Amino acid sequence: MRTLFFFALTAATVAGGAACSSSDTSTTSSTTGAESTTSSSGTGGSSSTTSSAGGSASTSSASGSGGSASVEGTNGDVTSAISFANYTARRLNIHGSSDGLKADSNVLIEDCWIHDLSNGEGEHNDDVQSTGGKGVTIRHSVLEGASNAAVQTGDEGGASTEDLLIECSWLSGGGYTLNIRGGGKTVPKNTRVLNNRFGHDAGYGPWTFDDPDPTVTGNVYDADNKPIAYP
Repeated sequence: MRTLFFFALTAATVAGGAACSSSDTSTTSSTTGAESTTSSSGTGGSSSTTSSAGGSASTSSASGSGGSASVEGTNGDVTSAISFANYTARRLNIHGSSDGLKADSNVLIEDCWIHDLSNGEGEHNDDVQSTGGKGVTIRHSVLEGASNAAVQTGDEGGASTEDLLIECSWLSGGGYTLNIRGGGKTVPKNTRVLNNRFGHDAGYGPWTFDDPDPTVTGNVYDADNKPIAYP
């Protein structure tokens, strides 16, 4: 079921009846320095982009009922599908790259399926990776198949991760599935993890937070609907 619900997400499918609203069906994503652009429109429309070297794979858009776009990296030299800030990624099927999306600030990721990353020897692959910034939302998405984390944040960019919202999504894999990091002046702030479903396959656990006061509620294990307590 989880491999299909990025096309047709409902509150019951994603979060077991938690208060998760369905998003609209339009799709828009944009970035600077991408290698190629694809688009499609109309009922059932879809588009596909393949990239094999260097940088972000593509800028993709799809619109219309049932529209979707696929971004495939053929090896780990494709660092991500989209980077780094000021974009919306909606209804994208992303796989094969080193990281799925790099998302530092002012990013909305919605109704996406990020999976089966390159996971090569010596790589630390993340479905969504941030090096610090403000205002990233991940909603109604499936994040799986990354060797390091479904969501990894840090402060390599010199800024703390602030106002990160992860809600109504299906999350699995990695060492910690959510690895929310930063310290000192760049400690994460206002992290919210709400009404998500988690797999049981993380190496260490569903999450770890350097944010001293995150909001973590309504999360369950997918296999048995067992609530995941925090802390």
